[in-house]
Amino acid sequence: MIDIGSDRSVTLTDSGTERLTSLVRRHRILERWLTDVLGFDWASADIEADRISSAISDAVVDRIDTTMGSPSTCPHGNIIPGRDAHYGVLVALADLEPGIAATVRRISEVAEHEAPALLAMLAEHGIHEGSEVSVVESNVGPNDLALSVAGEELTLSLGAAQLIWVERI
Repeated sequence: MIDIGSDRSVTLTDSGTERLTSLVRRHRILERWLTDVLGFDWASADIEADRISSAISDAVVDRIDTTMGSPSTCPHGNIIPGRDAHYGVLVALADLEPGIAATVRRISEVAEHEAPALLAMLAEHGIHEGSEVSVVESNVGPNDLALSVAGEELTLSLGAAQLIWVERI
């Protein structure tokens, strides 16, 4: 599944790439099902998808996918392998100019796997794939910015805003 180079670099073989792509597809489809159909929050859906993805057959994953209309992304906006989300130019929310409206398109996989508290906070404030946001002020504090989400203001750290990808409207 992997090749180790003479310089000790590691790369995936073709079969390794195929297996990894299959695992990512399975996980993202299950996350979408857990959130959209069963009502799990993002963080819980990620954990549950990890738990059940190795115990469920490809036939069941394919049926779940079909019954949901073959979505192009997971709940965090990350593309399901083999699909196209047709995004425009994406920029990190931290780099969005004040006063410019944008649509949330992706939450970084770093946040998805390493910052479940961030996912919970985003969900609590209604920030998800498809949410409209704008930066109200970029110098609220040395490491913060003020956002407008559905007419409500929210202060977010620049580190967190680097993990949210938006498309200018």
